[in-house]
Amino acid sequence: MPLRDSAHLLHAQHYALTLEETHAVYVRGGGDVVKALAEFDADWLNIQGGQTWSHAHALHNEQARVLCRKYAEAGFLILRLRQPPTVQIQWWQSALLAAQNASDQEGEALLWGNLAGAWFEQGDVQRAVEAYERSLLLYRALDDAHGQANALQGLANCYDWLGERSRAVALYNEALILAQRAEDRRVEANILHNLGVVWTHLGESARALEFYENALVIKRERADRQGEANTLGNMGRALHRLGQSERALELFSSTIAIAEEIGDKHTLAATLGAMGDVYRAQGDWELAMKYYRERLALAQELGDRRLMGLGLSGLGNLYLAQNENEQAALCFRQRLDIARELRDRAGEANALWNLALIYGRSGDYREAINLGLIALELFRSIEAPNIKRLEKLLAEWRAHLL
Repeated sequence: MPLRDSAHLLHAQHYALTLEETHAVYVRGGGDVVKALAEFDADWLNIQGGQTWSHAHALHNEQARVLCRKYAEAGFLILRLRQPPTVQIQWWQSALLAAQNASDQEGEALLWGNLAGAWFEQGDVQRAVEAYERSLLLYRALDDAHGQANALQGLANCYDWLGERSRAVALYNEALILAQRAEDRRVEANILHNLGVVWTHLGESARALEFYENALVIKRERADRQGEANTLGNMGRALHRLGQSERALELFSSTIAIAEEIGDKHTLAATLGAMGDVYRAQGDWELAMKYYRERLALAQELGDRRLMGLGLSGLGNLYLAQNENEQAALCFRQRLDIARELRDRAGEANALWNLALIYGRSGDYREAINLGLIALELFRSIEAPNIKRLEKLLAEWRAHLL
């Protein structure tokens, strides 16, 4: 091996080991999370350089191929927190190619799952489904309960996003059994959390809260700070729906404190929006607007289209509550475009229904009915809990045309 390549190999090996050590510190949780993230940030350019060299030489150099796998395994959790999906996808695709060339089934299964997660985060849900299915097939061939639980959970996330709630619940339950069999507490906690999410979508906030509470016990037991923040935030949302707004705000404050401590901007943005929802419900338009704008600004900074859509929806609802119909319509039309781009049926249904409400307010009942009927079919397809209320309002609009 030429001297220059030997130096690059040593550099890549050193920073792969550094990343593995940083990962080990991160998964210990607690106060070590902040330390691990600071180390990762300080070493990022060298870590990136080592991974790039490994990828460039993986097809012709066995040591580089092994390093590709190491970077992928050690970088998974921290990379998701610190780098955008585009960077994650580059890493996982390069490692996947190396694994396929080496007939490394276990590596392939892992990397299809990693890619699926990045595509899901990017909003390419159909591609994520296909990748999770590939990962699941490989893990089943390997009889790997831990891997199957991860893949099934990922598929359930996708189907929940696509509005297929019953299918999502069935997949989560299957994944939970496998995670418990594998004694994988991290995955078990994530599945319990996600079951809370889907029951929230089905309008069962009290039931969702039970799942969140069980997930929180495990996450605190494991000192999983990021997971704790996510679950506290969703518990706050459930409590707000159950009429316990002050308790919800307390949990949101705890969530924001953890998110800021570990630099988790996605959780921070989502929680700011949830606080906006509480203040909007309380009639505090000024504070609601402040938090909604902060969420939208963070979503734009992150390039997160899903969060941007939610941010626009929050602002639209606030304008609607203040009878600023033109501003509201502008937000909901933008929300509709993003929802259709991401194949987000719940987002599309909500945007269409809110546009229908605006037409109904203006007296254009025909257009309100047209949009309302499309929204109603979408709500039915995602098993939404508010169907009867919508049907009643549609009947009132029809009565105006008689």
